[in-house]
Amino acid sequence: MGNTAQITSDLQYVIANDCTDGGKLPISNRGVLLSVLGNNLTGSPVTPELDKAIAEKIRGKRPFFEFEVKELDKNHICISYQELSNTVFVVGISDIIVSFANPQDVEKDKLKAVGVKLKPKPEEGLSSRHVILIRLEGKIGSNKNLSFYLIDATAG
Repeated sequence: MGNTAQITSDLQYVIANDCTDGGKLPISNRGVLLSVLGNNLTGSPVTPELDKAIAEKIRGKRPFFEFEVKELDKNHICISYQELSNTVFVVGISDIIVSFANPQDVEKDKLKAVGVKLKPKPEEGLSSRHVILIRLEGKIGSNKNLSFYLIDATAG
């Protein structure tokens, strides 16, 4: 895998090359888990069997990254794993309109990015100690967000 996961422009799926169904992992209220296995980013949907355990792990926690789901044609989000720095990067761009054939800088207030380490060192362990949960959150009638949580995968 190329160590990237793309969120589709309709913000409904995470695309990961190592998964079935064309790599599509549906984002829902349950969410998608991203982890590092070996030195590759990998993903899995949260199943109903995992839902309760995940809810317990994030109870009282705030997301480390949130991205508002709005105007899909003007927003973009992507995730990448950089093996040498052992860091997962989440980059979101909002309210951007690019004219045809003219490169355009993204203004700082429209760019949101964060990096997080899931393993202490790239060569340490076969799988990461932490996972990222991506899920759709928001109340009926209000704005929806893609919320990213960092979860300890070693604790019960």
